[in-house]
Amino acid sequence: MSYPENRYSRNNPHPWLDYDWMYDKYIVQRMKTEDIAELYGCKPSTIEKAASIHGLHREPLERVKRNQKSYENPDVLRKLYIDEQKTMTEIGKILGCSGDTIRRNLVKNNIPVKPFAQARPLADVDLVELYINQRMSSTEIAKLYDVSHRTVLLELKRQNIQTRNLSESQFTSKNIKKNPLLDNPEWLYEEYVVKRRSATEIAQEVQHSMRVVQNALKSFGIHVRGDSEAKIGLMTGSNHPNWQDGKTSLEALCREYFHINIGPLAAKRDEYTCQKCGKTHCVLHVHHKIPFVFIINSIIREHPEINRKENGWQEKIYPYIVNDERFTSLDNLVTYCDKCHRIEHKKYNLRKKDKNTMKLKTYVDESFEYYKEPVLLVATTTCDFKCCIENNIPTTVCQNEPWSKKPIYEIPNTMLIQMYNNNPITKAICFAGFEPFKQWEDIKTFVSEFRKTNDDLIICYTGYYKEEVQDKINWLKQYPNIIVKFGRFIPNQWPHYDEILGIKLSSDNQRAERIS
Repeated sequence: MSYPENRYSRNNPHPWLDYDWMYDKYIVQRMKTEDIAELYGCKPSTIEKAASIHGLHREPLERVKRNQKSYENPDVLRKLYIDEQKTMTEIGKILGCSGDTIRRNLVKNNIPVKPFAQARPLADVDLVELYINQRMSSTEIAKLYDVSHRTVLLELKRQNIQTRNLSESQFTSKNIKKNPLLDNPEWLYEEYVVKRRSATEIAQEVQHSMRVVQNALKSFGIHVRGDSEAKIGLMTGSNHPNWQDGKTSLEALCREYFHINIGPLAAKRDEYTCQKCGKTHCVLHVHHKIPFVFIINSIIREHPEINRKENGWQEKIYPYIVNDERFTSLDNLVTYCDKCHRIEHKKYNLRKKDKNTMKLKTYVDESFEYYKEPVLLVATTTCDFKCCIENNIPTTVCQNEPWSKKPIYEIPNTMLIQMYNNNPITKAICFAGFEPFKQWEDIKTFVSEFRKTNDDLIICYTGYYKEEVQDKINWLKQYPNIIVKFGRFIPNQWPHYDEILGIKLSSDNQRAERIS
């Protein structure tokens, strides 16, 4: 014998014949059979028989408590969320947990979660007034409108309202007025870097904790001294327990100089704002476009007179490094937040001992001037100014003369290749600026290495005519998809449109040829 489902009605005095009714009482609410029987005036055995016929089985309560909580039961979640269309917050109140816990378990049990766009209980709420003007916390807003904390954060993000960091949230929740000096980067730099006051001393003056001061320093890109740096002047030289007879890492010395004298200038130039995501009042890092360690190595290689096997060689090379334009130039620096800085570093799998390197003046990751599509521009370093000498004109009129004032960097080929591969916009690599064929060995090495993994277009802008560099053209022809622009710049000629490059070249004698 089996009971038909959904037989219960106002005229039916036996509600246990209804499957949904029994499921709610017996499975969801976990009422005892004796309590159900007493409530509706029947025997416990009647309820047990009805549950058996409906196919409803439950483990003993002590086993459920030990093995699975009610909000982890997929049947319970499906019943409340799908069948009864309750919100996650409402289910959380019924089952004694948060709405976020319900969301996690819905996803865990493969129960489809409604997109946020379909359920926006705060869509008509003026969050700018509550969160910005009244300085209410996201938790307070969640309690006010009976929604989850996650719902408030998602709506803030949807309305492009920047959320407060942990430090600011604590000021709000505890009704503490933040000292305005903590929002003054010049004052913080003067006290912490120039006067070398400790974070604890500054904290005592502004009447906040040391952690709050450190967070303020980080938000303006000011390097926070570690424990060993903070003890400088207190435990110095041979008095320090870790004294190693004066040995100090050259990289550590240079980084300390950079953090104190150069990094804050770049952060100030970028208005203490992440240049990728636009975030402010957060931990900031000053990032080297051309890596820090490769700049140092380039400068070291330019001073062979300093023997690295001799004691004290680091002290000798140090002044050259910190006074070199490549080390101090702000053009090679950009300010990122902590998250964007980590993402930027993950782009390149660089090794300090990469042997194949390229000397360059600079690079432009997306240049639109040298080809009809965007290219990765690599500005080479050497030129004999053939065009100026042949036309008896000063080198200052040369279109590439501004490049001569830029410092020379040396970076691994792997970095350039990864930079190109990571950018879906660029369609070619272009060697221009000065004369690429003056760096012929660098070009050969790079092309060979690039062609191992990629057949995309390579463009070379040379001032030579084809017959002058025929041996180099013959070598390049072994690789596919290469364009070379030939011809020197001649002043007072009309520019003309080149069909292959898809741009205007400066004089009539210049032309491009697809050599392979």
